[in-house]
Amino acid sequence: MESNELKRKTKEIRNNIEEMELFLWVSKCNKKVQVKEIISYYEKLKEVGYVVIENILIYKQGANLATFIEKSLDEILDNSDEVYRIFVKEDLVDMWIQGIKKNEAIKDLTSTEDYTVLLNICPQIAYQSINGDTIMFAELNI
Repeated sequence: MESNELKRKTKEIRNNIEEMELFLWVSKCNKKVQVKEIISYYEKLKEVGYVVIENILIYKQGANLATFIEKSLDEILDNSDEVYRIFVKEDLVDMWIQGIKKNEAIKDLTSTEDYTVLLNICPQIAYQSINGDTIMFAELNI
């Protein structure tokens, strides 16, 4: 077999194994997911670094979660209990006086705060992939 063909086949096999790793882990969490769905979830995990399956965030350790965090905060900041959890009263008053809009507050939060606190999550290691990536997960409360 030619060297390029061997490399292509090896990569294909590794991708199939990673898809199966994700499927097995998700199944272990009692989530009802079809194999064909796992393929699209795996592709998204591979492409953007994270995927949400039902209420579980699954991501590669070190992935850029900025887009996910911004979208989540947009929903979270519509809930007054969550607003009070994230901000102290004085900050809310300052923001109101200064006319800071929700999207501005989100940008500020994502650049200064720990995402685990913002999303109220406790990330854990799901598994180590065949390629050496540490795959993390966290249950979402949103």
